[in-house]
Amino acid sequence: SRGLGDVYKRQPYDQWKITFENGQKWKQKDNYKLSLKTGQRVILTKGSLSSVYLQKENTTKRIKVKRLK
Repeated sequence: SRGLGDVYKRQPYDQWKITFENGQKWKQKDNYKLSLKTGQRVILTKGSLSSVYLQKENTTKRIKVKRLK
């Protein structure tokens, strides 16, 4: 699991832009709703066709993300 650094919603589609504590930057690629807070622990998992999903620890709800940096 990883710790979230800065998280904020991107307009106009209410998608997340996420910076992890290690400096990695990611952005949400789908329109699913997920509540996130700075400092929260999350898990990144690989899906099919090189997709990556982010979910909070101890939940099954997830969003598709893409690494920016």
